[in-house]
Amino acid sequence: MEALRLFGILLIAAAIFGGGLMASHAQGEPLRYAKAFSALITRLRGHIEYSRGELATLYALCTGGETAPLEAAGFLADASELGWDAALEKLCRRVYINADTRAALQEFGGMLGKTCVDEQLRNCDRAVARLDTIISAQTPEVAKQAKLWRTLGASAALAVAIILV
Repeated sequence: MEALRLFGILLIAAAIFGGGLMASHAQGEPLRYAKAFSALITRLRGHIEYSRGELATLYALCTGGETAPLEAAGFLADASELGWDAALEKLCRRVYINADTRAALQEFGGMLGKTCVDEQLRNCDRAVARLDTIISAQTPEVAKQAKLWRTLGASAALAVAIILV
């Protein structure tokens, strides 16, 4: 009977620790999407500069690698079908993207495909620079928050285990 009780305590502590790990991972999601958008815009810039094809077909060429989170979330397929702005709104309803990143992406999308090639290339450069600034500003805070949640999960799991034993 004692072994079963200890096993139950272990399971509860593991669940609490797992919750801390999940919260830690969730802290990095907005940053992961910002990095994926930076990579996507960099790839789009190359395709706009050299291919000069239709935007709907260029999104399909930007799959894999660092843009995988956007592909998995369905953004690239939605952008090909609905356009940048509608796809961004749809993505923002499903995943959390912070206000600064969203504003940069909306500004980028507002000019995408509506100006000459040279202006679109400058728009890509501005968007990537802005996203890189956002990423570099958020990285230390995200790392600190992730560490906090991991530690909190471990501490809570240990406290529950001690109390229940």
